Amino acid sequence: MREDLRQRLASSDRTLVADGATGTELQARGMPPGGCSELWCVERPDAVRDIAATYAAAGSDLVYTNSFGANRWRLAHYGLADRLTELNEAAARLAREGAGEEVYVIGSMGPSGDFLEPLGELSAAEVSAAYGQQAQALLAGGADALVLETFAALEEIEAAALGVRAVTDAPLLASLTYGSSLRTMMGVTPDQAAATLAAAGVDVLGLNCGDDIAVVEPILAAYAEAGRPLFAKPNAGLPQMVEGELTWPISPAEFAALAAGWATAGARIVGGCCGTGPAHIRALAAMVRGG
Repeated sequence: MREDLRQRLASSDRTLVADGATGTELQARGMPPGGCSELWCVERPDAVRDIAATYAAAGSDLVYTNSFGANRWRLAHYGLADRLTELNEAAARLAREGAGEEVYVIGSMGPSGDFLEPLGELSAAEVSAAYGQQAQALLAGGADALVLETFAALEEIEAAALGVRAVTDAPLLASLTYGSSLRTMMGVTPDQAAATLAAAGVDVLGLNCGDDIAVVEPILAAYAEAGRPLFAKPNAGLPQMVEGELTWPISPAEFAALAAGWATAGARIVGGCCGTGPAHIRALAAMVRGG
């Protein structure tokens, strides 16, 4: 039986390695732009399972589920809201089947795509209920822990965290996306996020995605005051068009060298977001394990 992720982080000094991008790998396997990636959990399960297996083989200690957009609002955009439980359970099950029993499966939950009142139409109560529902489905499928990732609005991720905490005490990670100003798109500072999310019961604080990899270390420093384990999962730089193809500028070796600094700055978990793949994860694993 896998040790609870919180206990693992408390009992071991070794930095854990998360996975890389899911969307990038799905597209490499033929998913068309604008498609519902979560639907592949039932229509192309072998591809989804293979992504988890590939990252585990590359050295990931943690593998995220293909469920980033599997909340009621994003699924409703594709007419799939009534399949929320099915798709989330399948995402967690496929990640487990692909990654094996020694790897932590982390249930991924992204933002709703809307705003809370008064900027939007969502209430905090319905956001909490929705993320509680998604969390339960991911855990039923076999997830070991949950992550709220790529959020920009503090009110939304707080409501989501409280909704998760209302239904489970499973390990909960939370991650916002910051720009070069060290603020999210909605103006949230890491200090504000750390204080609010720690109070909401989040176990591990992090950042992911983003347009400037240089912000990782200062944000980790700002998070440190909250007294929670930290993680970093940024993009491989800003994408560029080269001879008609979208490329990402930061190589696996460069990414791992930067991640060594994140670990020194306090990150207990390092991984990658957009533009990172198995080669980046192999480089991370070699860095943290001294290979």
